Amino acid sequence: MKQQTMPLTRSAFLRTTAATGALAIGSGQPVGAASATAKPAGWDKLVAAANAEGAVSIYGPPSTENYTALVTRFEHSYPGIKVALTPGYDVGTRIMAERAAGRYIPDIYVLGSSTPLRTLKPAGALVPLEPLIVLPEILNKSAWFQNELWWTDAQKPYTNIVFSGVMIPPAYYNTTLAKASDFKSYWDLTNKKWRGKVVSNDIRVPGPGGVPARFIYKHAGLGPRWFESFFDGLDVPLASDQRQLVDWLAQGRYAISAFIDEDVAQTAIDQGLPIAPV
Repeated sequence: MKQQTMPLTRSAFLRTTAATGALAIGSGQPVGAASATAKPAGWDKLVAAANAEGAVSIYGPPSTENYTALVTRFEHSYPGIKVALTPGYDVGTRIMAERAAGRYIPDIYVLGSSTPLRTLKPAGALVPLEPLIVLPEILNKSAWFQNELWWTDAQKPYTNIVFSGVMIPPAYYNTTLAKASDFKSYWDLTNKKWRGKVVSNDIRVPGPGGVPARFIYKHAGLGPRWFESFFDGLDVPLASDQRQLVDWLAQGRYAISAFIDEDVAQTAIDQGLPIAPV
């Protein structure tokens, strides 16, 4: 996050591993596994400098899975470095407030693309990430989908990279009030029989639901017409508390809860609550 060049510091090393090591985590590899067989020039010196500083601050997503990836596995691979993870979906606002007060706390931001590109990058709060990627297995574009690194920036300097592919349901349903066979198409979510039985996360605010909402909006067979049929046609109320949205669904207050946080929903499913993804 800090606007400075960092050739051999803890921040440079950890920004590098955030963009590269996290990919290894996503593929089931320990963060440092690949570098053990194909170290780029200066890697050992970079690791030594990072160990000398001994700590890194990450602002990122609030889930057990992400804590395991960003903290537990990283510290296992690099035991000399402690990770302080500050979880939250609105940490972009926090970062801007801290910068206004002259405080530069996070080294790495791991969340969605909206806040980095709409807020942090225009404010000069991000450094270019592309030059910090050094591990050869990451630079090998043939290992990436469609042979390219997936930057979300519209143009250089590239500061934000997507390093995982996920399935994010557009909605979840209460299994006592609906069944899987009710949903064979996105348009089935707009069926008039669901009027008064649907609640949604407020997707006007960056956060959960943004990815499936963008997919629907840009899909030639769905687009703005789908949103009109869903939100206006069903008179869908909006909320933003993810646990509340899941609780309402599990309790049967609503049959469908749309564009909610998949981690919160999955936790409820794991606890045996009667909800399932569409």
